[in-house]
Amino acid sequence: LIYRSYDFWGQNLQLIDSLNDINDTIYYDSLKNTVATPSSYRIDFYNDSTGKRFLIGQPHVASSVYITAVPDDERLILHIAHSVPWINYRYDVFRQNPVTLSFDSIGSTEQMVYVDSGLVNGNTYCYKIRSVGHYLTGPFVSPLFNWSQEICSLPADTTAPCLPPVAVSSNCAAFVNTLRWYNANHYCAEDVIGYHVYYSPTNDSSFQLIATILNPNDTVYEHVNGSGLAGCYYVAAYDSFYNEKPVMTRYCVDECDYYELPNIFSPDGEGTNDYYRPGPYYNVEKVNMQIFNRWGKLVFQTDNPDIMWDGKDMDSKKPCTEGVYYYICDVYEKRLTGTEVRNLTGFIELVRIIKKVNN
Repeated sequence: LIYRSYDFWGQNLQLIDSLNDINDTIYYDSLKNTVATPSSYRIDFYNDSTGKRFLIGQPHVASSVYITAVPDDERLILHIAHSVPWINYRYDVFRQNPVTLSFDSIGSTEQMVYVDSGLVNGNTYCYKIRSVGHYLTGPFVSPLFNWSQEICSLPADTTAPCLPPVAVSSNCAAFVNTLRWYNANHYCAEDVIGYHVYYSPTNDSSFQLIATILNPNDTVYEHVNGSGLAGCYYVAAYDSFYNEKPVMTRYCVDECDYYELPNIFSPDGEGTNDYYRPGPYYNVEKVNMQIFNRWGKLVFQTDNPDIMWDGKDMDSKKPCTEGVYYYICDVYEKRLTGTEVRNLTGFIELVRIIKKVNN
């Protein structure tokens, strides 16, 4: 009785045929897909001569030789698999000749993997493999030959180039971050055709593609970001198959300037310095500004980052007297790590210059 299972180990054996002549030792299992899956077989021997049917012997399951091809740059990696009760000591590799269409021997290996190198990316190559083996003991035919299925594949570059190290410098006045890196073709690759530049506004947010550089010799990029300088970058080199490595190292910079408050202003209505306001700033979401007089009374508060205090008491709407005032200000700034709150405290001197001149 002949059983077959579509795997290496006979896990789902199904009866497919039977032979009545003990001298009939060849069986052709045809019209089956040998490419999709391997096949394993078991042949059970029964006695029928006395009219009493009983099992004489049940050998080990043996599978076909099954190969898979893994594409790589200008080569194909052939992996060999099987499950048999004998020892295979050699695998002969055959590749189809594109002219004669016959399979020519191209080499042998004792390992269960064979690398066919020097190929042309994008061309189709077809293979089959013959295993050569024997039983360790017993009166068996030796050597034993078994053929794999035929398989075709195309070599392709699937290896991504290395990631070049990146240096980032900031021009605070121009709101520009300048990225510089090494040409990957000069030290760790030879097939780079360009670079992708990625940006993340914070340390833990996802990266977005902001630039594609088509010349591998162009290794400088200026990122003009009007919303601020804080952010992280990485540069990925890519090859002609657009292979590139995922982010491994972030190159980050923080903001240059902080929110700063002056210590004097003169709300005289002459059009100069009439409002208490900070110096130039950016990336401030809001503030919590509170200004107190010398007796601890709250005379002004706002969440406007520009502050714009005109020197008047917020309750009475009357001009505050000259003197020194105390402030507490929580500043909500966009930083590399996200929005951070920074606490500022200090003194403001309120002076009225026009009044002094008239006196």
